[in-house]
Amino acid sequence: MKNVKNAKRFLVIIAVLVMAIAMVACDNDKDDDQDAKTDQNQTNQTQSNNSTNSNTYQGKTDNVGDGEIAIRQKGATEEASGTVTLKPVAGENEIEIEIIPTNVNATNETYIYVDGNLVEKEELDEPAGEDMDLEGKAITAGEHKIQFVQYENNDPTKAVTFYREAKYNVEG
Repeated sequence: MKNVKNAKRFLVIIAVLVMAIAMVACDNDKDDDQDAKTDQNQTNQTQSNNSTNSNTYQGKTDNVGDGEIAIRQKGATEEASGTVTLKPVAGENEIEIEIIPTNVNATNETYIYVDGNLVEKEELDEPAGEDMDLEGKAITAGEHKIQFVQYENNDPTKAVTFYREAKYNVEG
């Protein structure tokens, strides 16, 4: 009889241990799920703070860094101050502009966003500058914005080291 009682106690202890292990394992799965959700939320937050992951720029719009950038329609002889007026050529689906940098770090890539969307990455040379074709929504009638952004170590996940913007108006 004593052996049966001891065997029952032993089985009860084993059952309690198995249940305790199962509960700890389930609790760890919940922690893992919570950790995964936390990691995903942190990744999403970084991506929303860092515009280039989705090829858009929504960061700060204050001037950062040294240098200036002007734009003009290809063939124009003078740089305009303020908002530049661009005139579409009949029958063409693009407007060619010139980007004219002054004292901009030419060793870093400049990310060029039109209306917040990444359209090109260029190392802007002085004094020649760069030519760029505007197409699609970028040449619809109305006002548009070009943002010129450089990042630390050419890495869009790092700090902005240069920011300038230029506005242009497409005649309708």
